[in-house]
Amino acid sequence: MWFEVARVEYLRAYAGGYQALRDLGIEALVLESFCRYVVPARFDDELRLHARCVGLRGARFRYEYAIVRA
Repeated sequence: MWFEVARVEYLRAYAGGYQALRDLGIEALVLESFCRYVVPARFDDELRLHARCVGLRGARFRYEYAIVRA
């Protein structure tokens, strides 16, 4: 869920939002997901989400995410 929030906010900031992409005929589908847990988040932790788009190749692109304690 948190990665989805970060991705939608990234698209809002850098591509005019998800709907703007759809209006151009571009669908951004999630085809694969992988997560490596280093340390668990605890109840009431304040977290920061970071997302960036990497590996842009034609119609394919990949996101990298990081969730860190504030």
